Amino acid sequence: MLVVARHGRTAWNAEGRFQGWADVPLDRVGRDQAEALAEELASQLTISASAPVQLWSSDQLRARQTAEVVGRAIGASGRVERVLREVDVGRWEGLTRNEVRARFPGEYRAWFGGGGQARELRRGGGETLAEAGRRVAEFIAGRLTDRATLVVVGHGMSLQAGLDDLGRRGRIRLSGPAPHLPNAGYLALDSWGPASCDEEPGVDPSVGLTRA
Repeated sequence: MLVVARHGRTAWNAEGRFQGWADVPLDRVGRDQAEALAEELASQLTISASAPVQLWSSDQLRARQTAEVVGRAIGASGRVERVLREVDVGRWEGLTRNEVRARFPGEYRAWFGGGGQARELRRGGGETLAEAGRRVAEFIAGRLTDRATLVVVGHGMSLQAGLDDLGRRGRIRLSGPAPHLPNAGYLALDSWGPASCDEEPGVDPSVGLTRA
């Protein structure tokens, strides 16, 4: 099984700022969300010697803080990996949507127009969604096994792009485009068979479970 989870809320999330590679910590709400996520995962995952759990997180602070809480709850020692970082948004980092629209009007129109143009856009001189999705997908694909549950704590855009990439590779099957997870939201997927996108109730409204 593959479980991907997004970090809890930060002050920049609350303010609607693009974070990218900025190392912003969880705020009070984000810490509560991480606890709720950990409790939910601990109740859902079957952990035993025959079904071990591998826990990985982005090396960015907000993801590491979330993964530390999850690790304590599920009894797994987490490891960090740089390639699981959020999409690098370059000069958009720290800006709100209104600020981006004012400073980078052409990029803003291309990004929020969606589609292939947005996927290949290098916002603020950063990286593209395609590039971020590829690095995340390659990391996950290299660690999926039929004997372990892989738990990855990361970021909204890069996880979404990575899941889409894994779907194109045939490693997971989603009933539609990969969702953009809310703060402390997660997906539990059977990486070798069909997976639905039906949400089940979570501990907190921001914590959702999608499973095969």
